[in-house]
Amino acid sequence: MVKYTFGTDDAGRSRLESIASVFNPLAAQFIRQHLSDQPCAVAADLGCGPGFTTDMLAQATGCSRVYGLDNAPYFLQMAAAHFPAYTFIQHDLTQIPLPVQADVIYVRFVLSHLPDAVQMVNRWLTALKPGGLLFVDETDSVESKIDVFQRYFDTNAGMIAAQGANLWIGETLAAGQYESEVVASVCDRVLVANFQAATWFLPNVETVWQTDPYVQSHLSSQEYQRIAAEIARIKASEDDRQENTWNIRRIVLRREG
Repeated sequence: MVKYTFGTDDAGRSRLESIASVFNPLAAQFIRQHLSDQPCAVAADLGCGPGFTTDMLAQATGCSRVYGLDNAPYFLQMAAAHFPAYTFIQHDLTQIPLPVQADVIYVRFVLSHLPDAVQMVNRWLTALKPGGLLFVDETDSVESKIDVFQRYFDTNAGMIAAQGANLWIGETLAAGQYESEVVASVCDRVLVANFQAATWFLPNVETVWQTDPYVQSHLSSQEYQRIAAEIARIKASEDDRQENTWNIRRIVLRREG
C-alpha cells in the first residue's frame, strides 16, 4: 500500500498546492512537447492528492476524460469539490489492475514513497492503451546553500528509507529496465526561492515530524525546535534568493503495441 509520508491533511493540501504552483507549468510544457499529434482521449493522474496535478494533466493533454487516483479519502474529497469536471477514484496504486485504461498516465513524487519503484512502473504500464505514454517526474537530488534545509533533507531521506523507499529515486529510475520504449529520460534543474522552500518544509516539520518514529529517535527535542524555528524564520523572511535547486528526473515511456 502507498503510504504518503508527508501528510494527507489540510497542511498537506496547502503544501501540495504551493508545490504545484512551481512544478505544474514545467510538467505541462514537457507533456505537451512529447504528446505532439498523438491521439489522447483518456488521462490518469496517479497519486493525484487534492487534484492540482490532475487539473494540470487535463490542461496539458486536452483529454475529454480525466481521472485522478489516490488512496487518501480526504484528499479525494477536496479534489472532487475543487475540480468537478474530473473523476476521482480511491485506489491503492500498488494494486494492479488499475481501474482505468488510459492514453496518458502521469505520476509525480509518488515513487519515492514506494519500494521496488522500477517494478511498480512496469506494472503501471499495463494500464496504458497500446501506444500510450507514461510520464514520471521524480527527484534525483536537491542542492541547497541553506544548512538547515540540508538537515531537513537528510531527516526526510531517513524517514523514507526506514519505510523501505528512497527519497532520491530519480537516478534509480533513470537506470531502470522497462518493458516499454524509453521515449525520454532527462534531468531538469528547477531553482526555488528560499522562502518558497521553507513554505513547503514547515508543514512537515510541524505535523509529520512530531509523530514519526524515525524523527523521534534521531532528533533531540532541542534540535527539532532549532530546525522548526529556523525554517519558520526563513518562511517569514520572504527571502527570494534562489539558493535551492531541485534536480527533477523526467521519464517518458511508451507502451508497445
